[in-house]
Amino acid sequence: MKKRLFYFLGQDGFFRMNTTVPEFTVFFKKETGFVSTVILADLDENPYVTTDQMISVRNKVKWKFIDQGMQEVHTIVLVISEDVDRAVLLKDDNPFFWVIDSKQSELIIPADSAEDFYGMKGSIETWLRADFDQSVSEDGYYQADGRQIKSFKQQPLVNHFVFITNVIVFTLCTLTGDLLYNYGRLTIQDVTNGEWYRVITCLFLHGNVTHIASNMMMLFLLGNVVEKEMGHFKYFILYFGSGLAASGASLYLQSVHLALGEEVVGSIGASGAIFGIMGAFLWILIRNHGRASNMSFVRVLFLVCYCLFGGLTEARIDNAAHFGGLFAGILIAVLIYRKNKHKKGAVTGED
Repeated sequence: MKKRLFYFLGQDGFFRMNTTVPEFTVFFKKETGFVSTVILADLDENPYVTTDQMISVRNKVKWKFIDQGMQEVHTIVLVISEDVDRAVLLKDDNPFFWVIDSKQSELIIPADSAEDFYGMKGSIETWLRADFDQSVSEDGYYQADGRQIKSFKQQPLVNHFVFITNVIVFTLCTLTGDLLYNYGRLTIQDVTNGEWYRVITCLFLHGNVTHIASNMMMLFLLGNVVEKEMGHFKYFILYFGSGLAASGASLYLQSVHLALGEEVVGSIGASGAIFGIMGAFLWILIRNHGRASNMSFVRVLFLVCYCLFGGLTEARIDNAAHFGGLFAGILIAVLIYRKNKHKKGAVTGED
């Protein structure tokens, strides 16, 4: 029963608040000039809940929002229990107190309680009768200001690892001169001599501050979102798969230049893998009807075109890596990305 209410409150635009009281679950929805809160207590799960605890939680929630600058805080308490008579005994002088009979799936409004709460009476009665998929996952927790508190699983761990590693490697390059570049730069001559590791090491090397700053800004802007959409393991495959494809495209173009007797200087940078992220993001947006995490298909497509154009108009840019990473990212996303069927559009807290 509680999971059903979690789901439908989320669909109705409520955020689940982070609290330190496990016996109660608090939801909130900010309106113009006020905030509506729902305090949920499950007596079937926590039979020792008391009226004093309920009053304490209600007051703490009220003052948390007043501290956020909200002038009005409207709260209703929902108690879930098979024993309706026992649940009603928890009521104090607060008129917004209802009971949900978990055995009969019925909303009970005790005497002296308000008959409605911003139209929620009809909504709850509908929710109790509606079909519900028990496999639907719960929403995350949110602060009173609406910011989501990400769990360990929700953190973009792979993207953070890649970001930090690039920064560390660039710092070491600054301190050691050409040492790491000599051992990590991607050149067709070194790879054909057996140094295949360069197809990966080149992804973590950058020539100057401008080079790494532009790449890391793009990585941070897009990578966190794409990893959230795909999950850690699939994002790992996407990033390094796109990076390998970019290195492969770069090696092919280097072999062409070498065959023509032209000088080959080698390739460095994470941009090929980052173009793979862009390509995957385009596919994710297509699968999600043009929007994901407040980003639109047109916006990302413009960003891709802008970056490609910038590479084509600048000298010493490895455009083969850019195009190779882009097409690889699209292909990898087509193969491994699956849209979350239970994704809720009503709850979209901002970070």
